[in-house]
Amino acid sequence: MNRAVYVLKSFMALVRDVIVPRGCAGCGEVDAVLCDACWSLMHRFRMRSLYGCSLDHAYACAGYEGSIRTAILQWKDHGDLECDRVFAGILTDLIMQCADIRAGPVVLIPAPSSHRSMRARGRWHTKNLTQYVARELRGRGVEAHVRTALSMTGKVEKSVAGSAGRRSGRLRNHIRVDLNGCGDADTVILIDDIITTGATMSQCINALQTAGLQVDAAVALAATNDIRMDTG
Repeated sequence: MNRAVYVLKSFMALVRDVIVPRGCAGCGEVDAVLCDACWSLMHRFRMRSLYGCSLDHAYACAGYEGSIRTAILQWKDHGDLECDRVFAGILTDLIMQCADIRAGPVVLIPAPSSHRSMRARGRWHTKNLTQYVARELRGRGVEAHVRTALSMTGKVEKSVAGSAGRRSGRLRNHIRVDLNGCGDADTVILIDDIITTGATMSQCINALQTAGLQVDAAVALAATNDIRMDTG
């Protein structure tokens, strides 16, 4: 990962906000990281069946469309680092509603990114997001820890829209698992940014299960329209 890129993006964001007040990452409304309207859109929780995790579903904060898609791309690919904290708060709301949070420690595992993606962005964006989610959970009285149990190995093709089989194939045999620090978890939650076919989450869950760790819930910021609205 190129930390210099990360530092430069942070500095440029600071300069931008001094010269020109920032706008909402989704719609551009002035003086808001995420305006009230876009914040509300990101609380339209969705779910879909996902084999392997205890809850049998993956959950997302919103549909990956319109201003929500714009906001996530601004954060993910254009270095809007101020979204980390805001998105984490919304994702924590989702976790508190949908996940089975019990008394014991909660372990949060970020979905892995390829080395090429991390070099281009200057950061492991899902790890940063997951760290903020852990802080949010601790602020709400939940013992939460981040464990980077998943990582990419070798050269992985760029993730593009396609069939579940194609997306699953690009990850097969490219996920490394390290369960150090995960043994005392009472609840394990996998965190990703966007769910499309669900293949990435399935491969991550399969890898963790093969290594001996049960995943209780899988959550993401947004999902494509094949995911139905959560009635809860």
